[in-house]
Amino acid sequence: MVTRCACAAAPATVCDTTDTMGQSLLRRLGLRLMPLLHPMAEDERRGRKQMLELLRDQRSAHAAERAKGEALRKDVEALRKEVQRTTERLAGTTTVVKTGFAGQRHAAEVLKGDLRKLQGDHTQRIRATISKQSAFLKGLLGSTQSISQQAVTQQQVMQRLARIAAGTRPILVGPWAGEVGFELIYWIPFVRWFVEHFAVDPARLVVVSRGGPVSWYGELAARYVDVFDLAGPRGAAPDGPTLKQRRVGQRDRRLIRLVAKQIGAVPFVLHPTYLYRITGTYLDGQTGVRPMLEMLRYRAIAPPPRTLVPGLPADYVAAKFYFSAAFPDTAENRQFVRDVLSRVAAGLPVVLLDQGTAVDDHRQYAEARHVSLASLGVAVTPANNLEVQTAVVGHARAFVGTYGGFSYLAPMCGVEAVVFHSVAEYYLHHRHLADVAFSRLHAAPLTVIPTHAAGLLSAGLATATSSGAAHRG
Repeated sequence: MVTRCACAAAPATVCDTTDTMGQSLLRRLGLRLMPLLHPMAEDERRGRKQMLELLRDQRSAHAAERAKGEALRKDVEALRKEVQRTTERLAGTTTVVKTGFAGQRHAAEVLKGDLRKLQGDHTQRIRATISKQSAFLKGLLGSTQSISQQAVTQQQVMQRLARIAAGTRPILVGPWAGEVGFELIYWIPFVRWFVEHFAVDPARLVVVSRGGPVSWYGELAARYVDVFDLAGPRGAAPDGPTLKQRRVGQRDRRLIRLVAKQIGAVPFVLHPTYLYRITGTYLDGQTGVRPMLEMLRYRAIAPPPRTLVPGLPADYVAAKFYFSAAFPDTAENRQFVRDVLSRVAAGLPVVLLDQGTAVDDHRQYAEARHVSLASLGVAVTPANNLEVQTAVVGHARAFVGTYGGFSYLAPMCGVEAVVFHSVAEYYLHHRHLADVAFSRLHAAPLTVIPTHAAGLLSAGLATATSSGAAHRG
């Protein structure tokens, strides 16, 4: 006798229901286990949702532009038909004139000339309209692609920064080798934002820079390593002619290995490339300042004590003039510097910051007629020159010099600054960001004067030397 399986004997719908319930149970179990197996799943889901919303907005924008393009095509078609009707009417007139009125041939020739001119004008208008439409669509597509790519880049950088913050190993901040101005208004505020946004313990940080600007980083630099101490001036030289660290070069890799050996651990690396990737559209002048401020945190700088520089006058003006694209090395500019320093020195001693080791490609102006760091008896080394100069600037009545990245130091130390340029060769968005930062810090003002505005010079210098102490207080 053959016994049939009860499951086989059951209706097909019962088995299907059992399979469906099993699948549902497994799916619910998988959803409950997902946070344990994949902690980043929810962040990735939100990221994908944001990207989908961005793509939907882009598709809507493209659809609107296609509609505009269709309307423009219809206008062009209507214009073409108008030209055709005009041509047909004029052709008929020409035929009548030729067959019935031989004496009007000259008038017909004139009409044909007018027709050719009209056709040429209409053709030009059509071509210009189509060319404008094509250029507009290409620009829109390029802008949309750039914004989309930047959104993807920011998402990737944020995920990487989150992984760095979530670990327990030391975090190497740098190694920084860029310009002073970028370090003051971009890099250090970006590091502060990273620490605040991801709740990172500052004790994990190992700041790596050059010239010893420990005071610029404040509490972030509990552990500081100077590149000049680590590898010497030659070992600290950048890989290429540019100081923008948009990639991790051979020099940076070498310094990272030396720092790891010195601290006895393999650190995470918060490299400047993250700054350039996440703020690339602003640094390239494509977006406004508002998104930048969401990723930068500014703090005033507490300068080192006066005792770091023995022999400082009780009251003085700090000065630093150097030559750049905005202030080229010309006979006129050298005479201008001499006039400025002589005018300031008539009221207060002038301390020239002309003895520090160069940290960028700007050639400094130096004259022995004014007090200098060398005459103050301070020992300036490559590894401490920026910290020494910060002490001099931070305790001055005012600061005068060339407009550039170094001039941002004075307002951040609470010292009023009057600086000059003779050529408008600088990026306005950098200055705009600096002005916003100073406003948020309620910092002392930075007055930027072109050298040809001689009428403002006396007033600017008088204001700086008379009210600088009040701002510092």
